[in-house]
Amino acid sequence: MSAFSQGAAFNTAFWQSGSTSTAPSSLALSHSSRNQGFTVSWTAGSGNGGVGGCKLQYYQNGTTWVDLSGSYNCDANASSVSASLPTSNSWTNNFNGTGVQIRLVRSSDSNSMGVFSTRATCTSTSFSLTPTPTIDEDCDASWDNSDWDNTYVALANKNYGAAYSCAATYSGVAFYKVQLNIYVPEYFSSTNGSCVGSQGSLNMGKTLSPMSGSLPTATTYQSGLNFASTACQAATVFDVRPGAGTTSAMTDADCHYRQLVYR
Repeated sequence: MSAFSQGAAFNTAFWQSGSTSTAPSSLALSHSSRNQGFTVSWTAGSGNGGVGGCKLQYYQNGTTWVDLSGSYNCDANASSVSASLPTSNSWTNNFNGTGVQIRLVRSSDSNSMGVFSTRATCTSTSFSLTPTPTIDEDCDASWDNSDWDNTYVALANKNYGAAYSCAATYSGVAFYKVQLNIYVPEYFSSTNGSCVGSQGSLNMGKTLSPMSGSLPTATTYQSGLNFASTACQAATVFDVRPGAGTTSAMTDADCHYRQLVYR
């Protein structure tokens, strides 16, 4: 029995003298962007093993043909038969690029019955608030990776000691914390009760949990960090002081909202 051509463009019935098999013809594939599932159709060939005689493969990273799950009958007409892309994450690197080629292969000798002209593709879209285990919203070849979507709303008054208040929700997203960022142009560190000396500038990020309250003052802070009013304090903690040029306001002060999203 002669072998079928394995060329990428081969997708029509093929005969050689004395051959007892023909490849399926009119191969068609339907796929909705971002989805794991797709369907395939073809007109029956013959002599290809009957039920379970064929399988589907995808062109991983545009370099290697890899089997997909399932088996198929190349010797019978197929109309919108369900198939699925791999369930594992990072299964390819071209889902969101040129698209993924898929082909029909005879299982007995791995000869190609043809490459489907339509590719499986992915165009990114916004996240989902509910799990979507068979949809890849961000087209990263991971079907349902989740992370936090963050929104920051600046406080009107960022001055040290100023009163603040954050809404419980923003655009339907729940309050998480108050995010602060303060620029300290001069700071010192203390080791074993002895001041080491000036260490330069520092951007210091901190958070507050209450939705309302008062911002820290310029001379006190939280979690083991204290502002020294004039110089390094002889202590066993890390000490900072505003130093020359410090303004009365923090670099940034925001109400932070976040929600778990699925991509």
